[in-house]
Amino acid sequence: MSEPISDPKPRKVLIMLNGDLVGGVEVWALTYGVRSRGASDYTPILLSLKDGGFRVRAENRSLELRCMPTRHPFDLTLVERVAELIRSEGIDLVHTHTVRANFVGRLAARKAGVPVVSHIHSRTLDESANRFKNRVNWYYDRLTEKLTDRFVFVAPSLQRDYPPHPAAVIPNGVEPMMDGVPRRDLRPEFGIPQGAPVFGCIAVLRARKGVDDLIHAAELVIHRVPEAHCLIVGSEAEPGYVDRLKELAAELGVTHRVHFTGYRDDVPDVLHTLDLLCLPSIYGEGLPLIVLEALFAARPVVATRVEGTTIAVRDGETGCLVEPRNASGLAECIANLLEDDDLRRKMGERGRADALERFTPERMIRDLHEVYDQVISEHARKK
Repeated sequence: MSEPISDPKPRKVLIMLNGDLVGGVEVWALTYGVRSRGASDYTPILLSLKDGGFRVRAENRSLELRCMPTRHPFDLTLVERVAELIRSEGIDLVHTHTVRANFVGRLAARKAGVPVVSHIHSRTLDESANRFKNRVNWYYDRLTEKLTDRFVFVAPSLQRDYPPHPAAVIPNGVEPMMDGVPRRDLRPEFGIPQGAPVFGCIAVLRARKGVDDLIHAAELVIHRVPEAHCLIVGSEAEPGYVDRLKELAAELGVTHRVHFTGYRDDVPDVLHTLDLLCLPSIYGEGLPLIVLEALFAARPVVATRVEGTTIAVRDGETGCLVEPRNASGLAECIANLLEDDDLRRKMGERGRADALERFTPERMIRDLHEVYDQVISEHARKK
């Protein structure tokens, strides 16, 4: 009797990213890492190029992580270290996220002789309020662009900045909020009366998120729904931005109704506390994960009509979309939903059903692993 053929070992993928803040890219990597652990086809090793909040959260989830902080964006000394990691760990493919990781990862992958996939989550030219910095990062990213075997875009709108390289569009997937899992109502922690209507934003706080428009909208909402409160949840990405938001809230006389919580690691509880999620971005959204998480939590979304957000939110069905910088439009949608429990419930139910069809981690990982298969196969044929 012949010996049974053993299953091949899963291929190894090096997932590279910045990792200083915990934003959409980092949440994507955590979701992928947890969901791929123990998989039969691909297993990830995470590599953070900055030592920050991502490392802590990856370690808390017992994910395999390396941390190699770069000294500056053009830190060529790190290329050899990453190439050596690729060789010593037997990495089959490098998957880069963010500009710094693209630069180091593409060069290291070429040096080690393995293919590389670059994942585009948002427009580099819209990343911050500093247009000069955005432009520098854009040209910096183009230096190694041709070393990429395949691009992955989270939304079709992001392709417009790139030449017709081999590419795939793979919408993000997030962890569904599981039915039956008890969630905490955080109103008491924030000093909000039990049962009071609550709306708010969860984001890495920077100017392009348009949170100042939400605070202007909050003033209008409170005039119409006097018991309403607004939560602003997230870490600060641009120094001084949160202070300016607090000053604006004070000028408008809504400090007692607008609550700044800082970064929270309990997003499911925050979403449970909210009656609806707001994302008032001015520009620069690929496919925002927090919107997908809100849909899974059966919370309607009031957002601006920008790029990937329009893919996630079905206007009038799972939420409301208004034009950017339209505080009065935001306020009207928020107030209408806060005043209509039945409408909120129906939108939330439709949103969850839609998310379960379009934005699951299983679908995202299946599509991504098909790309991995294609890239590794094509690379092997070129040798």
